[in-house]
Amino acid sequence: ALSDSQYVLSPYDIDSYVDRLKNVTLMRNTKASFILAQDISQFANIQRVGATFTRGIGGAGVGIPNGIDTFSSTATVAALLESKSLSDVKSFSMLIIDSPNTYRNIDNSTKRNLVSSVIVAAVQRDITSSNAINISLYFQVLPEYKPSGFPEYFCSFYDTTYQKWNDFGCTHPTHNESLDRYQCNCNHTTTFALVWSPKVCQCNTSEVLLPNCTCITKPKGQVRLKEVIISVICFFVLGM
Repeated sequence: ALSDSQYVLSPYDIDSYVDRLKNVTLMRNTKASFILAQDISQFANIQRVGATFTRGIGGAGVGIPNGIDTFSSTATVAALLESKSLSDVKSFSMLIIDSPNTYRNIDNSTKRNLVSSVIVAAVQRDITSSNAINISLYFQVLPEYKPSGFPEYFCSFYDTTYQKWNDFGCTHPTHNESLDRYQCNCNHTTTFALVWSPKVCQCNTSEVLLPNCTCITKPKGQVRLKEVIISVICFFVLGM
């Protein structure tokens, strides 16, 4: 009998599987994951397509038959392909994994750690296409992965060649405070997640570092006092 570990797919296997979902229509929804494959070659006037997932509820397709028009403000994670990226797309496939423990400790080289659900996305395009892909990604920080201290977040894809998280081709995430969700865009499709690394807290000589890792300008008197002290020290050192 095979052990459970022999049934676990690697990130490379998962990425390859989603990429091979071509010329099929598929939708499977659970409270742990959501997978979607959709042929859109016969659809007209598509505005955007994608997938969304809400923890405790499940997932849904966006902009497709039997799907929804937009994703909820409570969505844990979502991925959308806008109309400009769809002019030559024949079909697309997406997999969302709510608690992706397989991806938690797969990068030992960059010190970047998983903090969100994982999205695996693929598109099947006209082979002669030169249109750029633009995929919008939305992530909430999962409570069980929430970092301590002062994290710096990155919108990243998993580079299966070098086995590390990489943010090449992705914008720096912006935080929507009202929804407590991070948003970014990438110019390619693959396996995406929000990751973090410890933030380096540094200020220049005219600023003061606060406990929350932000810098503020020193009061003029404090700067002047420091200059006087330095001058006095230099006087005595040079005088000696």
